[in-house]
Amino acid sequence: MKERRKFVRVDTPVLIEYKNPKTRKTERSFTSDVSQKGMRFPSNVSFKIGDTLKMELGMPPHEEMMGVNGHIVWVREIAQYTISQYEIGITFEWEEKHDAHALAQYLQSLVVQD
Repeated sequence: MKERRKFVRVDTPVLIEYKNPKTRKTERSFTSDVSQKGMRFPSNVSFKIGDTLKMELGMPPHEEMMGVNGHIVWVREIAQYTISQYEIGITFEWEEKHDAHALAQYLQSLVVQD
């Protein structure tokens, strides 16, 4: 099967904060993998494909928060001790280009280290 991704995905934990659309409570998670254009993360909240999720990403080493909109492109339910949990795949739409650049530099630094 041919790889469709244009950007390398890095298996690194990046903090994610977003509002639960039903409760408006702030939810937290960490990426399972991330690239310049999108990411995958676990969530206790189910989303629909096509939803837009406004979130903040905490970039190491200081967890400086960056705003980004995520467009849900896939949702997969996973079993987690009889509690519904989901893996969410999103693509990014950046609010600030310098944040996209900062993420790209961070990811590149991880690839170079390997």
